[in-house]
Amino acid sequence: MIINRATYKFILKKILLLLFFTLVFLYDYFVDYISFIDELVAVIFIGIILFARKIKLLKTEITILSLLFLVLVLGLLSNLMTEKTIVHKAIALDALSFFKAFIAYFGTRIFFRDISWVSLYPSLKKLAQISFFVLLVFIFTDLVFHVFPKASRFGIKSLELFFTHPSRLSFAISFIFIILYPYYINKWKTVLVLILLVGLVTLRVKYFGFVFIALFFIFYKNIIARVNVKYIYTFIALLPIALFFIFKEWILFYFSDEAIKLGWSRAVLLKHSFIVAYDFFPLGTGFGSYGSFFSGPDYSWVYQHYGIHKVWGIMPKYYQFIADQYWPMILGQFGVFGLLAMLGVIVSYISILLNFFKSEKEVFLKNSIIAGLLGLIVLLIDSSSDSIFSQNRGVVVFMLLALIVNESMKNVNKNDI
Repeated sequence: MIINRATYKFILKKILLLLFFTLVFLYDYFVDYISFIDELVAVIFIGIILFARKIKLLKTEITILSLLFLVLVLGLLSNLMTEKTIVHKAIALDALSFFKAFIAYFGTRIFFRDISWVSLYPSLKKLAQISFFVLLVFIFTDLVFHVFPKASRFGIKSLELFFTHPSRLSFAISFIFIILYPYYINKWKTVLVLILLVGLVTLRVKYFGFVFIALFFIFYKNIIARVNVKYIYTFIALLPIALFFIFKEWILFYFSDEAIKLGWSRAVLLKHSFIVAYDFFPLGTGFGSYGSFFSGPDYSWVYQHYGIHKVWGIMPKYYQFIADQYWPMILGQFGVFGLLAMLGVIVSYISILLNFFKSEKEVFLKNSIIAGLLGLIVLLIDSSSDSIFSQNRGVVVFMLLALIVNESMKNVNKNDI
């Protein structure tokens, strides 16, 4: 039976919608049954990348692939050159987990290249709208009847509903905001603000930061169109310095003796990532060795080597907090050059979106590009205390970016990006 082109596109759209819905809203509740789905998607996309019809990549995308390949080489060389070995299974699974979001990006660029973002968007918008109202019902029900477990923050109970953590609920609401942004930004900005306000029930500081940035993109997005890209890059470069001074006391606490003495796993992993990078310069300790999920089940020698195997959450029999950060993991496993390479990857993606934004004339697509940029911002904010780039949420955002890039490439000069 031969499937005609229209039916083929219809099936692909349904697959995309199912993947988005599953990875954002169902993943946590059914995690015991579908926790493998993002890795499975990555494996399928690897086959597609290797054997499907190739596409012409942007120059910046080639740079991204080169930087990711550098990280792969650094990681494998580290595994080969360190005296103590990591279980091969842990190396393979950690490598898949680390790269899966980027694999999903290039896999989506290739496999869903014929799916127009403009034609997919109405269905995706409807999915986001329905999901938001369903979450509202759950939130009001939980506030009245106390159905789901809650954690206390700032002396107030934070909501997580059927998600495994409040940060997962805040991501779901952020995702809804990002999807609905292109539609509501020019019509009903109040709706977007309402969505952001609902997310405050999670009481996540990182979500508060996203709200602040999102409000800027709601009310002052036109400023971006008038500002030279070079000034935007300068702003991005200076932003971490500004954030350091704003959250100086909190950041310094990460490095304080008090945090180490308290056995705070994040502070311990952050501090020792610099030590590991120095001791194993320039390669790091390799895949599955430090700060990654798969350094826990097949317990890595690195933790005992530095005497941090007794810290709560990093212990051999209780390693639930072992993958609680992203950038310390990169610094420890891939060294300084690996860290610089991954920063280059993120800057390259931002560059792609900003250049498309500057070149694009159609209003809906310009707003969609901003939505993609907001997705990256969510990942960057959460990566301060979560390995979100290596999780299902990272896969979702990079698939979304790929669809927006595919659409944007139809209307601009690809040689300039």
